[in-house]
Amino acid sequence: MLSHDALSDFFSALEHKKFAECFLNGVNGIATKTASEVVAVDGKTIRGYASQGNKFPLHIVTAFCTKNRITLGQQAVLDKGNELTAIPQLLNLLTLEKCIVTLDAIGCQKNIAEKIIDRKANYILQVKNNQQDFKGAVERYLQLKDCQENRWGN
Repeated sequence: MLSHDALSDFFSALEHKKFAECFLNGVNGIATKTASEVVAVDGKTIRGYASQGNKFPLHIVTAFCTKNRITLGQQAVLDKGNELTAIPQLLNLLTLEKCIVTLDAIGCQKNIAEKIIDRKANYILQVKNNQQDFKGAVERYLQLKDCQENRWGN
């Protein structure tokens, strides 16, 4: 059995960017077998990070494959607002063909939806009050659709 110190020494000696690249290549090999599965993309703030002597909290955007229960990739960002730049970068790293990508309201952006389509995937985006015009358009569309279905008995 390996000790905590031996594992720590091993991972400390690795070239981090090269390890991340190799890890993502391996994970993408698994991900290609998850066609039509859900990949949940979400940002989280690691609050304890700042209390450990770091100046700011750590923010990470993660892509999680729900079928295999594995993190496919992650991207660190300076703050929550930078998620919008990290999400497309993270999507570029992943094999998403035939997957369904879910994002919360911060990811409900035209360029992110286009990026998901470019990766031959589908998406479910959350619309909230942070985009009033778009939310209103979606609500009007759904009300119209409901009226048409009730009118024609579809």
